[in-house]
Amino acid sequence: MLIRFGVGNLFSFKEYQQFSMVASSTLKEESAYRFHVNGLGHSLLPIAIIFGANASGKTNLLASWKYFINAIVKSHHISNKQGNISRKFFRLDEKMVDYPTHLDCDVIIDGVRYHYGFTHNNYRILEEWLFAYPDGRKQVWFHRKHGENNEYYFGPNLKGKKQTLAEFTAHNNLFLSIAASNSHSQLAIVRNYFRDYYILLYSTNLGNISQWRNLAQFENEAFRQRIVKFLSEGDIGIAEISMEDAPIPKDISESIVKLISDRIGTANSDMDIQQKILNQLPKQITFSLGHLDLNNKIVFFDPSLESKGTLALLRLAEAIFAVLDKGGTLWIDELSAHLHPLLVDKIISLFGSPETNPKQAQLICITHDTHLLTLPVIHRDQIWFTEKDEHGATRLYPLTDYQVRSRDNVQKEYLRGVFGGIPYLGAPGRLLGKE
Repeated sequence: MLIRFGVGNLFSFKEYQQFSMVASSTLKEESAYRFHVNGLGHSLLPIAIIFGANASGKTNLLASWKYFINAIVKSHHISNKQGNISRKFFRLDEKMVDYPTHLDCDVIIDGVRYHYGFTHNNYRILEEWLFAYPDGRKQVWFHRKHGENNEYYFGPNLKGKKQTLAEFTAHNNLFLSIAASNSHSQLAIVRNYFRDYYILLYSTNLGNISQWRNLAQFENEAFRQRIVKFLSEGDIGIAEISMEDAPIPKDISESIVKLISDRIGTANSDMDIQQKILNQLPKQITFSLGHLDLNNKIVFFDPSLESKGTLALLRLAEAIFAVLDKGGTLWIDELSAHLHPLLVDKIISLFGSPETNPKQAQLICITHDTHLLTLPVIHRDQIWFTEKDEHGATRLYPLTDYQVRSRDNVQKEYLRGVFGGIPYLGAPGRLLGKE
């Protein structure tokens, strides 16, 4: 589970900003579903919703999380010891090129809290650290700091080969990534959590089947029926999903066979070798959706003929089942895109109940749909805003920064601009360039 995430000098975040899934200790929301973790001292939230004006930096929070994860998972692939680090520092202040990017977070893995983070500039990792808190007590597993006489400090609770792995770690590599990729069992557990227990969906990709995470799982009949049942609740008319293997186009298969034959030094005329190569090629899967006609017979349609809402709901269903089944965090950009508000209500409510969310999965979503502020499952400590200051830097802050009573109309007050996070449009004529 995610406890908190911090980011500074990345994308539109100039100063260090923190996003938290910690439940407020001052709100009396007896009906709210909260996660209780032994030794943590705070309850955690299953849902958080982020509001803000266009271009205020909402999506950059998701992009920062993805940047953080990619660094952890892929840093060990950077083998050029002279290489730099590509980063998207805050560009509206030229001085920020000389300031480090800062990323860190706290998570719960198998009941234990971990705090991991790093800072870097364009050239190297400046600092990297990992602390564990079994039974609530801090253990320093490692702390790396450039410029110190001994760059690495390893605590006694981190076992296995450490110094050797540190020597393998280039100045632009993360030690966590290097160690986990070299089978360090303790650090692999942490790396694997970041790799396997989150899904991030951008609204622009929801209807693009080529962007879907695991289309092959739709070959499973039980999974397809589960999806169909979910879609039937959405009343979009899908009665069946069909998955079939399709032959790879001849021109593509011939090109692949020739390329592989040339690589292994085999004559392209050797039919047995060609067939073995073709048998090893990945399947091409065709995907179609069945609707009932007037005679109650199923007629299948190519996805290109389906609405964006149908495809978005399909993609969301696959991701929702994945995190609800095993736990983890689902980040969604523009949850309400292409979907009716009542469908969005149902999706959010799945995470807000112990009956439908027993593995304590978390949903973090971005939206402009202020209707969500009225949902019974959404409480005051689950609402966040983004706003840009006069210099274009994003500020991230929760509703709990304001004195709001449970009986207040949060939707109305937000639209009035009481909490910020809305666009300033001025007079209507300005939209036409007349004023």
